Amino acid sequence: MTGRFCNTNVREGGADLSLEIPQSEITRVLRGVAVAMKSSDDELSLIQGWLIPRSSKDKTVGVASLTMSSSVDDISPVVLSVSDWLALVPAAAQDAESCEQGGIVRTKLLARFTVGLAFLRQKSRQNRLVSPAELEFVWRLTCDMLSNSANLPNPLGTAARSAQGFLGIALCSLVRNGKIDELFRLHVWLPDGHRGNPDFAIHSHQPWAQSWILAGEGKDCAFHVERVADPALATHNEYSLRWSGSSGNNTAEKTYKTHQMFSIVEKTEQSVRASPVHTELHTRDMSYTIPAASFHTTRVEPGVLHATLFFFDAERGFINESRVLGPVDGNAFIQHRDPAGTTPAMLAKQVDALRTCEALRMECT
Repeated sequence: MTGRFCNTNVREGGADLSLEIPQSEITRVLRGVAVAMKSSDDELSLIQGWLIPRSSKDKTVGVASLTMSSSVDDISPVVLSVSDWLALVPAAAQDAESCEQGGIVRTKLLARFTVGLAFLRQKSRQNRLVSPAELEFVWRLTCDMLSNSANLPNPLGTAARSAQGFLGIALCSLVRNGKIDELFRLHVWLPDGHRGNPDFAIHSHQPWAQSWILAGEGKDCAFHVERVADPALATHNEYSLRWSGSSGNNTAEKTYKTHQMFSIVEKTEQSVRASPVHTELHTRDMSYTIPAASFHTTRVEPGVLHATLFFFDAERGFINESRVLGPVDGNAFIQHRDPAGTTPAMLAKQVDALRTCEALRMECT
């Protein structure tokens, strides 16, 4: 299998990779990536072994291995630049002769992607602007991982249809006590007309969220929502949200699941009145945030492709239960996650193709 990997320097295509990241944060992101990508314990241990920097005396710094439940407080306080973290991966991968080549390719893709996502997370946590070059750097590692693993025995990523119309891929998932702690996803609205059920488009999120636009354009529409006692004054009713697991049974719970078969919204007795507040057009390289509990919807024209990287972060805001707005006289609605044959590799390649076209158009203007 042939694949394209980024050559990482302190500056990668204009992206400044000198940002320093503690080993504890790298390990935390790795745990979430392992959950999202369904990594085995052996795969996780191999990556952890690579991402242990050496001192000038060639003595291992940090811990030799961590389990999925390990506390980040147990990790030695090692801090390296993004460039230095990435430099640990290629040499280690070349020395790992005991594993099959396909496994090494998959694990290398995961390790490099983990560092890239930790970079984006760190920029977000520090409230720092992500430049177009830096977003391209993160996207390249994401695209490498999803597209170059397509021909491996265990391709990376799982595509799932959202009730909001996009196809989503969980990239990093940390769930605590059944609630989202941190979650990165790739969202792709395809030019196939699928845009979700418009009756249930307005929704809120449990955690605070940030979105970076990768390609295409979409409109984020914010709403002011107030509860009303008189149903005659209502424009909508609140609907509660439950998720299934991935086991194939027909049960759904209020605890969040990274991998799902379906979600269901069910009507409550709460009437509300929703009024549009503002609408913002978002295009490539832009970013915006959504506070926890804020009602909004994203509108994308049916014949265009739109893609974003989305980060849910409970540290910056969280409510115990998100709500979806639906018809006053509506019924329960089930959204099945079946992507109808669309794979993560297919999505990554389509997004990358549009980014290439957009870059060429920008060069010509």
